[in-house]
Amino acid sequence: MKRTLVIILPFLINPLFGQDGQFSQYFTTNNLINPAYSGIRPEMEFSSNYKRAGTEEDQSFFELTQATFIYPLKTQTSKEHQIGGIGGTFFREKRGFNGIFTSQKFLLSGAYTLRLAQFTNSFLAFGLQGGVVQNKIANDVLKWGSQFNRFYGFDDTLPGETLSANNVLYPTINFGVVYTVFDNENIFVRDKSLIVGLSADNLNRPVSSKTEGGDIRKNVLYKAFASIKLGLGPRFYIHPSILALSEANRYQLNM
Repeated sequence: MKRTLVIILPFLINPLFGQDGQFSQYFTTNNLINPAYSGIRPEMEFSSNYKRAGTEEDQSFFELTQATFIYPLKTQTSKEHQIGGIGGTFFREKRGFNGIFTSQKFLLSGAYTLRLAQFTNSFLAFGLQGGVVQNKIANDVLKWGSQFNRFYGFDDTLPGETLSANNVLYPTINFGVVYTVFDNENIFVRDKSLIVGLSADNLNRPVSSKTEGGDIRKNVLYKAFASIKLGLGPRFYIHPSILALSEANRYQLNM
């Protein structure tokens, strides 16, 4: 049996400017990064991630959860060939005291895959992803000035107020392209591989909230991702990756 030793090196992150929550091991959330990944996974796959910091009593509390299912699409001639894939992804983010703010996504993706050379494992995949996003503020954990008693402070028996737009739903459309090349079609025994991808989220510029001054629309979020796997000897590998994001003149780099 072939054994592999995997070493995960510390990652570097530059300052974050209001981007959506992200996992430390971002390279394991492929379908969230780029919908074209559905077209390069050769086997049926289920993956999930969970990240949490602090307790719900902390203002800095956050909790991230994601789950993804990918099913490859193949055709059979003289040899089996992958022509694409479909996938489904769920993502939820809770933040703030008592998890007062919740954002969750339900995404479906489809990808078409082109083999670039007949005798080499070199592929180009195009992916389209659509879904719905829900942003919600928990009214039941809010405290209002009208609920404070002048004699002993907060009194939850007193009536509070209700936010007029505490639950917002909007559609999102994402697109991505991925190029990959590797030495072995069997994903479990690959010694060398390269993946490079570009994608854009919120291409439809959805309305995420409304104010008296008008609609607030989501900006297009651009992503670039690259990962390479190289052997350093028997059972030893190096697997560096990089993720760059850009949204409304704000930038982030993960390595």
